[in-house]
Amino acid sequence: MRAFLSHSSRDKGYVEIVAKQLGADKCVYDSFTFEAGMKTLDEIQKGLLATDLFVIFLSEASLNSNWVKTEIINASDLHKQGRIKRIFPVIIENSISHRDLRIPMWMREEYNLKYISSPKVAARRIERRLREIAWIDHPRLKA
Repeated sequence: MRAFLSHSSRDKGYVEIVAKQLGADKCVYDSFTFEAGMKTLDEIQKGLLATDLFVIFLSEASLNSNWVKTEIINASDLHKQGRIKRIFPVIIENSISHRDLRIPMWMREEYNLKYISSPKVAARRIERRLREIAWIDHPRLKA
């Protein structure tokens, strides 16, 4: 089980802590996963296709990032196709609310969007989501 960590480069400090706590084997994170010299969009697509959980870190910077918007659209399409099993939005700036119109309507309506100030708490919740996906795919693991 792997999580794709979608974020703005301005949020690297927070997301880097999450990625390190998860470990390179559990996440698709640009600094760990993307190959040097390759097209960024190709690396994003490859990463999305190799993930079970799409994590979007919502901040002022990410909501204004064209790369993040592209990742959200692609992840949503893959989720509808069943290729990504779950989407997990995480608000990482307390100035962002679940009512923010820059957040896609489907996300605002379907998800309980909450602020998580601690990257370590966010990492634990991501690990929990990955475990839940594993239990669905492999019920014996839960036992």
